[in-house]
Amino acid sequence: MAHEGPSLPEPARLDAIAATPRSRAPTRYEQLPRLLPAAEPDWRRILGAIGRRRWVVLAVTLLGTAAGVVAAAKFVGPRYLARARLWVGAAEPNPN
Repeated sequence: MAHEGPSLPEPARLDAIAATPRSRAPTRYEQLPRLLPAAEPDWRRILGAIGRRRWVVLAVTLLGTAAGVVAAAKFVGPRYLARARLWVGAAEPNPN
C-alpha cells in the first residue's frame, strides 16, 4: 500500500537544532519597551458601563456581603462575654 501524497520533511538533526540562535529576554531595565503615560480615566464611560450592568453589580455586591456575614458568623467567635444578674424587688417603704 504505497502512499503517493507529499512526503514528510527529513527529520532535523539535533546538532542543527542546538546551533540555531535563541532570543534572550532583556536583562536591563533600559532595554524594556517604554509605555505611554497613563491618560485620565473617562469617568462617564466607566459609570455608564457600571450603570448598564447595575443588576450584575448589585447581585455581586449582595452575594459578597452575604458571604461575608455568613463567614463572620461561622468562623469568628465572640470576643467578649458579659454576664449580669439583676435583682428586682420592692423597696421597703419609708417610715416617715
